[in-house]
Amino acid sequence: MSDLIGRTIDQYQLVELTNETVSSQIYKGFQPNMNRYVAVQVLKPELMENPTAVQSFKQGSALQAQVGHPNIMPLFDSGEENGFLYRVIEYVAGGVLHDHLFEYYEPSRAAALINGIVAGLEQIHSQGYVHGNLMSNNIYIREGLHPLLTDYGVPKGPADQHTAYMSPEQIRGEVVDKRTDVYALGVLLYEMLIGETPPAGVVASPRAKRPDLPEAVEKLIFKAMAQDPGARFQSSVEFRNALSAALQPVVPAAAPPPVQTPQPVQPQPVPQPPPKKTNWAAIILGLILIIVICGGIALVVGYFTGDQSPVEPTQAPGITEVVPTNPPVQPTEEIPQPTQPPEEPGEPPDAVQLPELPDTCSSVGFTGGILLLGGLVMIRRRRLG
Repeated sequence: MSDLIGRTIDQYQLVELTNETVSSQIYKGFQPNMNRYVAVQVLKPELMENPTAVQSFKQGSALQAQVGHPNIMPLFDSGEENGFLYRVIEYVAGGVLHDHLFEYYEPSRAAALINGIVAGLEQIHSQGYVHGNLMSNNIYIREGLHPLLTDYGVPKGPADQHTAYMSPEQIRGEVVDKRTDVYALGVLLYEMLIGETPPAGVVASPRAKRPDLPEAVEKLIFKAMAQDPGARFQSSVEFRNALSAALQPVVPAAAPPPVQTPQPVQPQPVPQPPPKKTNWAAIILGLILIIVICGGIALVVGYFTGDQSPVEPTQAPGITEVVPTNPPVQPTEEIPQPTQPPEEPGEPPDAVQLPELPDTCSSVGFTGGILLLGGLVMIRRRRLG
């Protein structure tokens, strides 16, 4: 237990030690004038004599006040009093990620938390800074998978205590950039999925300890922790997108359809039209019509082509003229003959009376018309039916 518990720094009463990092201790404090709990981060007393550590702590406080983002821990206050260098930040009852690693054992849940961490890193990188000190001990977790980043902007170097999160270029004291934070992201994901960090400076296989992990996730961690910065993901956003793709369910490729050999096409018989039914009614009506027409024509022709000469009177039938073989002797005395009145000149012979046309002519025409009309009506009904 630290000797600072129960003490007051400035107006903040230190109630409980809640967390400890390589360079600082975090206390739960109470601010009376605001009637609220706060977190008071104090530089370790033994580092107060280290100018580099003191300068880094002050720079971190100034940077934290400048960079605002929902995934970056807000700074309330900072200062120095009675030989203690401190900063005041939001008190998060949930604590830091290190205390809740078991909650992120499921890859999809770990990926959801990574999304918020990457959002905060992108804000820091957009301001031209590098976090350089990313670890599970300085990421606070609000309710609802909401991470808050702290202790950023002053990367650790070879003089600092080495941790598994430090990239090879940090340990060698070389220039660092945002790919240094990508290395720390790979270590952080390994820690959430396995429950512990890999040995410092070693790229360990997460599937060796957890075979159920997708192979794509293991490859992603290996790439993020590559020794050469050029072989890593070149930004935290690229790392996040690759993690999202690695956790997508694998959809099996659809099997190609079987090749079907085309069957020879059999010639289809040409459908024959159904045989037409013999319309006997129409045939009979047609024959009757032809007979009626022919009969009418014959009557008309006979009327106009008959013999028009006068008819000579003929001997009455049954009377035969007997010519005597020996004519009787006529008396010499002439028997007077009755005189015939002379025919009047210019009187025409008796006219020959033409026979009257029988009444059947008119009846035949009438009957033919009726038959013709009936035949047409029956033919129309059959077409419509």
